[in-house]
Amino acid sequence: MSAYPKLRLVNARPQTENGYQYLVLEDPLALSARTLAVPQPWVALLHNLDGRHTIDDLYTRMQLHGMGPNQVDELLAALDESFLLDNARSENALKTMQQQYRNAPYRQMSCAGGVYPADKAELTAYFDSLVDAAKTPKSNTKQRGILSPHIDYGRGAAVYAEAWTHIAEQVADVDLVIIFGTDHVYGQQPFTLTAQNYATPYGTLPTDKALVAEVAAAMGIDDVFAGELFHRQEHSIELPLVWLHYLRQDNPPHVLPIMCSTLGSTVGLDYHRSLQALLETLKPQLQQRNVLVIASGDMAHVGPAFSTPPLYPPEKEGLRNADAELITQIEQGDALNFYRAIDNIDNCNNVCGWSPIYLMLALLDNPAGQVHAYDQCPADDENTSVVSICSATFA
Repeated sequence: MSAYPKLRLVNARPQTENGYQYLVLEDPLALSARTLAVPQPWVALLHNLDGRHTIDDLYTRMQLHGMGPNQVDELLAALDESFLLDNARSENALKTMQQQYRNAPYRQMSCAGGVYPADKAELTAYFDSLVDAAKTPKSNTKQRGILSPHIDYGRGAAVYAEAWTHIAEQVADVDLVIIFGTDHVYGQQPFTLTAQNYATPYGTLPTDKALVAEVAAAMGIDDVFAGELFHRQEHSIELPLVWLHYLRQDNPPHVLPIMCSTLGSTVGLDYHRSLQALLETLKPQLQQRNVLVIASGDMAHVGPAFSTPPLYPPEKEGLRNADAELITQIEQGDALNFYRAIDNIDNCNNVCGWSPIYLMLALLDNPAGQVHAYDQCPADDENTSVVSICSATFA
């Protein structure tokens, strides 16, 4: 046990059982399969596990919350057993899991059997039905980019299908696919890379390991792989890639999967060293190879499910109008104005595709876009929370 206990990055959600309130802790890296339910009176201890307090300090502080030393020790032991403390024990478990992940032949599918069928034939029949129902014709002109949702297929299927159907003919000749996906969990670095291949029900999509190494070297960030394990559960890259592989079953292209977090304010973009290094490294690929760039990003996340006020018909119409302004920037391929429009309102609508969409538009140097579909998907049982999504392609 460390002399200054510190809690690792964890997911926390409230839960009520038999009239008692708990905070359930889950490890996004799944170093342990266990979840830990912390009684509400003990939650105060978690706020003090910042690596700045000794155990004796914690004893003293928690007396104010009616928690005795034995209870402090009990909770610290449970956290340690679940690898939820930032210490040598969890660090060793992380290194072991990283090695297992990197030595595996591919990244395992995390959404198969839930979001989409794990069986290849069943999945193909599902996608075929979506393509048959799509209203957008297949493009006869070269398409260099696609904005794809990453919401579950159940809610977003039609929006996915319109853009992927439009671009289907172009996908057949692509050599390299660069995909910028929203980092929903890690967020400690602006970019997180992996050299691991991606499995789908159609086989394996090979990751361009040489390009991964080139990008990592150009950015010069030692910890660009620090959050690599978060690729295991991140659906924002997996779900568009399954669509891609459906269209390229026999001859899959190489892929470059990049998880993206926030990039900071608009005024800092030109001085963002890793961002500029990333773009400068990737732009020559557009000249040397037949490249498709994917921005995997949903739009607004608003309502009680996302800790904002409920939406009723007037508010949903207002959101539609706000999204329409962003969609105009997307169609114009205006990377900077798109980014600025969200930054100016402090991303108050929680647009999770902010960074991926900007990066695609910036890399393609302000391409001409065509939006194919838009929808507002329910995000709670009362239908007062929504996730808005759209899909588009770029010539």
